[in-house]
Amino acid sequence: MSNKKSLFQTAYEIDLTSFLKESDKPTHDGKTIMLLPWATAHRLMQDVDPNYFWEFERDSDGNECHYYRNGTAEVRIKMTVGNKTIHRSYPVHSNWESIKNPTATEIHTAKQRCRVATMAEFGLNLKNYEEIDIVEDETDIDKEPVVKKKELSVEQHIENIWIESGINDATTYEAAQKIYNRFKRTLVNISLKDHDEDRFIKFIATKGFNKPESRVA
Repeated sequence: MSNKKSLFQTAYEIDLTSFLKESDKPTHDGKTIMLLPWATAHRLMQDVDPNYFWEFERDSDGNECHYYRNGTAEVRIKMTVGNKTIHRSYPVHSNWESIKNPTATEIHTAKQRCRVATMAEFGLNLKNYEEIDIVEDETDIDKEPVVKKKELSVEQHIENIWIESGINDATTYEAAQKIYNRFKRTLVNISLKDHDEDRFIKFIATKGFNKPESRVA
């Protein structure tokens, strides 16, 4: 029988003490999480398997971010180390809260976090995740039951996006048109259709904006 260590065991036994960094933000209960920097994780995994491979799974429109109907999102990865492949998802969050309509920067951060978290399933930094799980299990024992918030309807969610778009700050027809176009793109990105097809017409009528006349050359 061969005494050669498996790739998992090799990754699991790497001493990460000098590499771990404290997270910028604590958990909800004030605890500090130790994180393995993305670039360091990549270098260490290269040492374990120089041919390790990953790719982010795309949605039907080719985006590397998958949206839920409430506007929150997750990224999904496929990673191969040795002859084993793992599929994993990771939420786009900030300070442990899911983000609605995340920016490109927030999505990029989630992708890098997803990579490191997936590496743990191949052994790298898994010890740290095990300690985090123990802390969470111990602190959850005496917590009060969590009251689940009522989920917004699709119509309510769209109305919130409309209000948060900044449309009420528009002072001209042209400015309102730009914001409305951005609002429509946001709905497309999260696979929603506006239930109020006359939204823009009613808005400019309320504001008293006049559509600029087309210039004739």
